[in-house]
Amino acid sequence: MENEDCHTCHIFLNNLPRIGPSDMILFLICYGSIPHPSQPSRSDTSLKEYQSAPNYEYSSLYRLNADWDFENALENRLLNLEHSIRDALPKNLQDLKANRTIWQMQDIEQASTWASWVSQWRVINPYWTHRLYTPSAELLLPFIAIPEINDTFTSYPLLQSDLTRYLLLWYYGGIYAEIDTWPRVALNSCLPLVNIIEGYRNISLTIGVDIDEPYWTPETVQERGWSRGFGFGQVVLWAQKRFDPIIRRAIVRTVSSARKIGHTRWSTINIGEVSGGSMFTDAVFDTLSENLKEDHFIRDRDAGLERRVTWKKFRALKKPIWIEPDDAAEGTEENMRGLAVLPINVWGNGQGHSGAGSFDHEDACVNHVLGKKSPKTWHETFFG
Repeated sequence: MENEDCHTCHIFLNNLPRIGPSDMILFLICYGSIPHPSQPSRSDTSLKEYQSAPNYEYSSLYRLNADWDFENALENRLLNLEHSIRDALPKNLQDLKANRTIWQMQDIEQASTWASWVSQWRVINPYWTHRLYTPSAELLLPFIAIPEINDTFTSYPLLQSDLTRYLLLWYYGGIYAEIDTWPRVALNSCLPLVNIIEGYRNISLTIGVDIDEPYWTPETVQERGWSRGFGFGQVVLWAQKRFDPIIRRAIVRTVSSARKIGHTRWSTINIGEVSGGSMFTDAVFDTLSENLKEDHFIRDRDAGLERRVTWKKFRALKKPIWIEPDDAAEGTEENMRGLAVLPINVWGNGQGHSGAGSFDHEDACVNHVLGKKSPKTWHETFFG
C-alpha cells in the first residue's frame, strides 16, 4: 500500500511541466540517490498457500546414494593441497586471512550491459582489489593436480558459474558478487560487516539468507520454481579466510553430483540442488551439524537425537548470527572455522517474499536484480 509521500510523488510525476525547486527535492527524496539500480517489478500476484506446520528440513534427491568414498577421497586431496600451501607460508600468514578482493565473473555478452555496475564496485571500494574474469580453464591452474575438478569444469558448462565462485573463494578468499549486483554502500560501511572487517569477530565465511518461507505449501514452493521454502544465497559470498571448510564441501558435492549424473538428463536437472543455493544450504547444515558443540544454541532440539542444524534458528532472522571457532566440538576445529549468517535484508532485499524488504531497506548493502533488465539511472528512466 502506498504511503502519502509516494502518492505525492505520483502526483508530481503527472504534472512534470510544473517542476519547481521544491518539486525536484521531493522527487530526489522519493526516488533515491543518483545513480541507483533499476528495480524490475517483483510484484507477486500468485496465490500463496500456507500450511500449519513449517518445513525446516529438506531431503535432496541428489544426495540419495551419494558416493561417499569418492567424496571423502576428493576432500582429502583438497585438504592435502591446503596443507601443502599453508605449511609453506610464513608464520604470520598461516592464519589464512584473505586479501580484500572482490571477484566478479562475466561473459562477453554481459560486458557492456553491466559495465557501470562493475565500475561502481570498484569506485566505492578503493581499498579492495577488484577482479573481473570470464570463466576459463586458466582459473583452474591451482587445481591442476586434481583432474576431477578440471573434468567437471570443462565437461559441464551449466556448473561453471557455481563451481568457479567456490574454487576462487576457497583458494584465494575474498568477496564474490554476481555481475548483476549493485553495491548500495562501500563494503567497509556495511554495518553488519564492520564487526568482521574491524576484527571483532573471528569468522571464515559470511553468507546471507535468500529464501525464508518454510510455511509455504509444497505446491506454492513449486509454483515459485523452488525445491524448498528456505535457503541461503550465493549471489554474494564473503570468505574472510582461505580454504573455508564449508566451501570445500560445496566443491566436493558439485563435482560428485556431476559425476553421478553424467552426460544425460541435464535438461531435467535442478541445478540449484546440484551446485547452487540449495546444495550450498545443505552443505552449511551438514557442516554445522557434524562439528558444532552438542549444546550449541543453533541446533534444533526437535531434529533427532543428534539435534541436527535445521532452518528453525534462521527463520525470520533480524540480526546476524555469529558462529566462531570456539563453538566447534573438540577435535573438529579444521572443519569449523567461523560462520556469519546475515538477515535477508542485507544481500537478499528487493524480493517479493520472505520479508526481504525493498531495495532501499535500511540494512541493504547490496541489491540484486536477477539480470533480467539492463540497468538504468533515474535520468534514463524518466527522460530517456
